[in-house]
Amino acid sequence: MVHGFGCELIAHDPYLPATVVRTNNAEPVAFDALLARVDLLSIHLPTPTETERMTDADALASMTEDAILAATARSPVSDTDVLVSALESDGMDFAGLDVVEPEPLPADHAPFDPENVIVTLHVGWCSESSCQQSSEEIADDVGRVLVGETPRNEVSSDTECV
Repeated sequence: MVHGFGCELIAHDPYLPATVVRTNNAEPVAFDALLARVDLLSIHLPTPTETERMTDADALASMTEDAILAATARSPVSDTDVLVSALESDGMDFAGLDVVEPEPLPADHAPFDPENVIVTLHVGWCSESSCQQSSEEIADDVGRVLVGETPRNEVSSDTECV
């Protein structure tokens, strides 16, 4: 969709082959190259340990001063204090966060400046179509269990909460 705004789409994904990234109209780049070139960094990550704190102080410092961070991952991708420091020091222009770390933020945590931060607290995903999709997936899995099949999205007491 961003191509319609004249944007160049670059992406870093260590799990996808470069051909798949190109098929999705993006240029595959290394993470350091991505940080150095990006104006808007939109993060959509799973929760393996290697993604924790990916956007640390060094990563944020390597981005342009007018960079925007949109963090919608369900993992602690950024240390909130490091991000606040980057925003206050003009090291970054704006952040949109669907996740903060730690969560909830302690009462004595420095508040975000509403001029350059939006925090949605895990509701950024919520749209009519995503709620519809979620409802359909749950209903499909209930149907599978009722006929003796294994659900596609199995959850048990051993499942790690994200």
